[in-house]
Amino acid sequence: MQIPFTKMHGLGNDFIVLDLVSNGASLTSEQIRQLA
Repeated sequence: MQIPFTKMHGLGNDFIVLDLVSNGASLTSEQIRQLA
């Protein structure tokens, strides 16, 4: 499954924003932990 995302950074921190609403996707706690 492909999930659209945007990679951003600010003040030395990198983070990603996932669009889970538009495509109806959901992630388990383990999947979120793996992205961190």
